[in-house]
Amino acid sequence: MATSSLCHLKSRFCGVLFRPPPQSSAETVRFPTAAPRISRTPTLQQRPSHRACSPLGKPLYKTKKKAASSRQAALQGSIVTDVSLPAVLAPPQDFSTNPPQDPAASKRNDIQRPEDDRVLSWKKIWFPVAILADLDVQKPTSVTLLNIEMVIWREQGGAWAAFMDRCPHRLAPLSEGRVEKGVLQCAYHGWAFDKKGTCVRNPHADSPQAEAKVCSDRRSRCQSFPTREAHGLLWVWPESGTDAWLEASMHALPEHPELLDPGWVGSEGPFNRLDEPINWDIMVENAMDLAHAPFVHHGVVAKMEDYRPMHAELTEASDDPSRGFEIQHDGYTQHQKEEDFKGTRRFTPNSIRVEYKYKSGRVDFFVLHFVPMKPGWTRGFLKVVHKNPPAIIKLVNRLPDWLLHSNALGIPDQDVLILHKQERNLRTSYRKGTKAYFLPNESDGGVIAFRTWLSEKAGGDVGWGNGATSADAGPQLPRSQLLNRFNRHAKGCHVCLRAMATIDRIRSALTFGAGVLFLLGIYVASRRGALANWVPAFIGAAVMLGLKEQLRRFRRTYVTGCNSAEVDYT
Repeated sequence: MATSSLCHLKSRFCGVLFRPPPQSSAETVRFPTAAPRISRTPTLQQRPSHRACSPLGKPLYKTKKKAASSRQAALQGSIVTDVSLPAVLAPPQDFSTNPPQDPAASKRNDIQRPEDDRVLSWKKIWFPVAILADLDVQKPTSVTLLNIEMVIWREQGGAWAAFMDRCPHRLAPLSEGRVEKGVLQCAYHGWAFDKKGTCVRNPHADSPQAEAKVCSDRRSRCQSFPTREAHGLLWVWPESGTDAWLEASMHALPEHPELLDPGWVGSEGPFNRLDEPINWDIMVENAMDLAHAPFVHHGVVAKMEDYRPMHAELTEASDDPSRGFEIQHDGYTQHQKEEDFKGTRRFTPNSIRVEYKYKSGRVDFFVLHFVPMKPGWTRGFLKVVHKNPPAIIKLVNRLPDWLLHSNALGIPDQDVLILHKQERNLRTSYRKGTKAYFLPNESDGGVIAFRTWLSEKAGGDVGWGNGATSADAGPQLPRSQLLNRFNRHAKGCHVCLRAMATIDRIRSALTFGAGVLFLLGIYVASRRGALANWVPAFIGAAVMLGLKEQLRRFRRTYVTGCNSAEVDYT
């Protein structure tokens, strides 16, 4: 009976992972391909029943590569096939923020698709890289995406641009340059570039003709990437080239109308950002882990003793790797089960939607964007909105952002201590993926579904640039660095930097005020001698110094979440 139940459980999470998506209205686009797409995926009815119960981590079906190669060889040639593009990916009315580098590119309709469009192309995805309000329009900013170092900057009153962070002259970092007169100038030799990456100034040319010759050479161009703005975030398409601009314009950004709906509490607020020393797959896996909250976040999210076993089901999976999968589950505490709690988690490579519904009408809606920066580092963006929430949530949402940010990292602090070490254990295990885990519980379904998607639909690893792999993550960091909130968040957050500067000014004023009162007390004591005359001044000085110490402790929450002596809190 136990074996039968386990097989039934695995089949619910694994057996339908490659079920074709439901038919929807679509726009037909013609692409030249090397061969027409041949589906080698058996339907659920065609699959042998024992395959749906295959061991965790193994493919649910196998294909004979030799046979597939022979079929493709027999169909060599330029064959045009009709490919249905779902409406959500239909080209928008306007182009992406930057125009095509090659004017002729906008007229093309023969973009080459990957050889196997059932495997995710990591560079053909929109990723958010920064909160717009955190960017300084006066100078360039360095970001890393898929192990590609980029520089983002904005021309005066214009659009944001993204370049490879290297000058074509001597490969100096353009992020150390300056923005002047609507162009990006390299700080090394003064070469300047417009938003398309075209060289517009070479101060070392001895004549306008010589400068024009250098700037017209294709080797003088910066490698640039398409950008867009949405939901207060700057998005980058991490592929360059003449076709990238058109193809990027044909892919829509993730749609989350709840985030902009005034009917949802918190919709007027911005995203929050956090850089974690955790690899992308571990971060996503943690978000899809349905049952860890009462234990890792004991006393914050829930209590361990209130945990109840969960029930979950994989409700949707797509052959299109960019559309991911969806899981529905019930609550993990007795209170949630009494509230008829229903949770839904929808995963796509650049966005995770989490929705919690209660029978009282309350709805909590989360959007998580996990961005693979480089091996071992992930940038996360989070926004939470509510419908019919309790009064305490309404009150918290009225607090200023600087106060929310100072205490919002308690939950990520608890996660990072677990995940950083777990990642090293996984990388050094002789087994990989779900084979390294023992996943007997129904609450493990989210992890099983994600790892199966990564293995079968995304190449088994993040598509890092420059030949990197996730195994290239650095060594294990000490606890003080893992919990350093300044490096993970505050140094790139304009709200927190402004709050820290204000706290420093107040502390300086309190120090000055305490000094004045102390000197005043000494003066009064020397002139009058009566205790009642000089004690109030000394008490006032002590109160000011006490307030200064409390502000120091509060400022510390912007720097680190631990009380380690290894960290300088001042």
